[in-house]
Amino acid sequence: MHLDLHSTSLVAALVVFAAGSTFLLETVTRRDSGAGRYWAASFLTGILTVFCYLVWAFERSLWGAVAVGNGAFAAQMGLMWLGCRVFNGRLGGLPRMLTAAASLIVFAAALLDGPEGGDWAGAPALFAAIVVLASLGAVESRRGALRRAFSAIGLTLVLSVAAAFYAGRAVVFLIVGPESALFREWFDTNATSLLTAALTVVAVVSTSVLRLQSLGAPPPTLELRPADASPRDPLPRHVFDVVLRDLVSRARDVEADVAVIAFRIEDLRALSAAFGPAVTEPIESGWRSSVRRHAPLDAAVGHLDAHTIAVSLVLPDPGEGIRVAQHVQRCLLDDLLAADDVVLPTVGVGVAVSAGATARARALVEAAREAAGRSASSPDAEVALTEL
Repeated sequence: MHLDLHSTSLVAALVVFAAGSTFLLETVTRRDSGAGRYWAASFLTGILTVFCYLVWAFERSLWGAVAVGNGAFAAQMGLMWLGCRVFNGRLGGLPRMLTAAASLIVFAAALLDGPEGGDWAGAPALFAAIVVLASLGAVESRRGALRRAFSAIGLTLVLSVAAAFYAGRAVVFLIVGPESALFREWFDTNATSLLTAALTVVAVVSTSVLRLQSLGAPPPTLELRPADASPRDPLPRHVFDVVLRDLVSRARDVEADVAVIAFRIEDLRALSAAFGPAVTEPIESGWRSSVRRHAPLDAAVGHLDAHTIAVSLVLPDPGEGIRVAQHVQRCLLDDLLAADDVVLPTVGVGVAVSAGATARARALVEAAREAAGRSASSPDAEVALTEL
């Protein structure tokens, strides 16, 4: 069965719109402010892209739709990459500028070709931008916290396939041209539309699972309601976020250094399967209160996810963050060893320090979480430091 340009464009548009809208609705419902926000923006620009291409497919006089669609397509890949960097706590200003520049260059290239460019106005610039940004996203999805998330494999696959496909498309386009039999068979708009629809579905599933892992879920006893929690429990995630944002804002006014220290317990499921729940239940019930008990009195202690506790504080000097982290880590291990028949889990400790509180609260949290993951995977689980 052969599908014409209109049919495949419509199929791709429907799939991208349905999948992207689902992710956007979840983002609004959950009030996501982390990596999911960038991924939602990526799917939104993806919807804009297919809409522009659909307009061009049905109305050839609106040649400017190609330029807008090309620029949005480049932005979509760039935002997907930025979301990966946010998940890993490595956003930074340069990647954002690179994404914006790539989108503008691709848009301008299509405008310069004008209506004479037809379907392929600005195509070389678009292909190059997609290859570069998708490759950067694929590499980032194999780093830091994403590398440890099994569901990130789907995102890596999507970005890798996109980079490889557009690299091949660019080579064939430049060497034998878009009118060649090879290009028409494997790289024309019909094939690209169907591939886009398939990759979009995989990307939405992968990023949705990753977002849930990033947001985490507090222990069931908290139910995200401070009134139901014991005063001895760490703060729920949404309360800790508010406290941290306020701390960073006030510290920035006086150029004070701020740190977030993340404590992550690993291997509890494996230990429970190997030694039984009786061994892991004392650890599960006691390690959070131990971190809270040994943290500085002026520090805020809260949940990041089901396996991670964070401590936020202002530092009198840059080295204080490491010292506090090491002290709490030693005390936590001592408390765990005091229990009967204990099997010690891996305790990863990561410190994120922002000199002058210049980094945003979200970046501090993600950097500390990523550093704790590095610490947990190191041979001796030593404290890992990230300076922002």
